[in-house]
Formats: sequence, C-alpha cells, structure tokens
Amino acid sequence: MTAAFVQQEATVSQEEILSFEMPVPPIGLPVLWYSTGFDDSRRRQIGFVRYVSARNIGITLPGGQKVDAVRHVDDPKLRLNPEQRETGAWAFTPDYIATLERLEGYSAEIADLKSRLSKLETKYRVQVEGEKKKSGRPKGAKDSKPRALNPKLKAMHGLRQAISKKDPDFTGRSWESMVARAKDLNVIEPWESEDQVVTRFAKDYDDAPPLPMDTAGD
Repeated sequence: MTAAFVQQEATVSQEEILSFEMPVPPIGLPVLWYSTGFDDSRRRQIGFVRYVSARNIGITLPGGQKVDAVRHVDDPKLRLNPEQRETGAWAFTPDYIATLERLEGYSAEIADLKSRLSKLETKYRVQVEGEKKKSGRPKGAKDSKPRALNPKLKAMHGLRQAISKKDPDFTGRSWESMVARAKDLNVIEPWESEDQVVTRFAKDYDDAPPLPMDTAGD
C-alpha cells in the first residue's frame, strides 16, 4: 500500500461517508471489478452485477466466483481501512460510460427540439388568432339581425296587395309585370315615374309575406 493511500485513509470525514450515493447499475450489467479495492488497471476484470443494495452490489466473475458487498471505487469507506476493501471495488466500464454520455446528449437534443417546437406552436397559434381577428366574420356566418328590405322590395309588396284587391288571380312576380298590370287596373297613373311608384307603395308596406322573385319578365 502506498504512503499516499495510507494518508487518504486518515483524511476520510464522516460528512464524506454520509453524503456519498452509490450509482445504481442494472442487474446483469458488465462492470469492472478491482480486487485490490481501489482503481488499479493492473488488477481488474469484468464481472456481472448479481444484485444491488443501498451501498454495495454483488458480482459474478467469469469463472463463476461470486463476490458480495462490493463498494463503488468512489465510496469514501474504502479509504477507512483494509477491511473495507476485502471484497474489492467496482466501477462502470468505459463503454457503458460512453453510452450514458451519448444518451445524455440525446436527451439534451430532445429537450432543445421540444423547446423549439413549443415556441413554434405558440407563434403559429398567435398568427392564426391574429388572422381570424383580421378576417372578421367567418365565412358562412349569418347576420344576427335580418336585413331590412330596400324601398323597391317594399313597394313590390304594397303594389302586389293593391293589385290583388282588383285582380285576385294575378300571379305576376316581376316588377315590370306588376307595374303593367297596375296601370291596366288604374292602380297607378300612366304618368307616374318609377321613383314615384316606389315612394308611394313603399309606404303601404305592412309586413306582407315575402314574394318569390325572378329576374326575367313574365
């Protein structure tokens, strides 16, 4: 045992011992086993984790030998006295450490991608809401209030009622046919202009049922 290692044994504090937490290896994982109880590359071999307890593990060596209560090489108790090192010490293999580092890198990349995706979703949601506000009423939306009839439509209702009083069988639906029949029945005067007829009969509009409209003359 070297003088440096003997000195280390004397400097282990209770705080170091209590604060140490052993890394937890999966059952069956290949690990390094140091027969001397400290990191010595000349005296190490591969073993397989048989069980895991709070502060030590059980290892099965390639020849079938089973070693119990093996502490991790960083456990401060290994520096207390030789008895603590009787069952050796264990550590993760370089390959396993490299795998963990790669996984940590992947986790960081995934977290970064999730953060970017969240920002894009927020940005897209704000843009969509802004476009909805700009577009105003959605396509296909109906007015909350019915549109008021224009004066000519009101006049058609009034004129139709006036014609029906003299000719109940009248079926004309266009403005032109109504005006022509109204003149025949002297409902309107020949000299009255269209604006005058519209003004006069729009006043007579009394919520009559809507008339079916067509664009062609009778």
